[in-house]
Amino acid sequence: MNQLEIYRRVINKLLNSEMKKKYGYNDLIFYLNPIQYISNREIVSFHGFKEIVTIYFKNPNSKYLSDTLSLDLKNCLNSIIPYVEGGGCKKVSSVLIKIINRFVSK
Repeated sequence: MNQLEIYRRVINKLLNSEMKKKYGYNDLIFYLNPIQYISNREIVSFHGFKEIVTIYFKNPNSKYLSDTLSLDLKNCLNSIIPYVEGGGCKKVSSVLIKIINRFVSK
């Protein structure tokens, strides 16, 4: 396992705990897209990063919640990534959200 994979896993754990604490939902699961994360670190960009986050919901969501989550995820990632990777990283400029509704059978 290389260093970027370890960083991504730690960021996922911290991101899940922070966002669940902020929204109070235990049925939200957040995953940082591994391909986008690694390609952002391998390719030199001067404009910042665009990250992709997959969110798994148990309940249906609204568009307002999706927009609010996008902004909160960007702020949360910008505060978590420098602590995990070190001081020399660029800020996340935008977050693309992929929402997947999980269906629970009764």
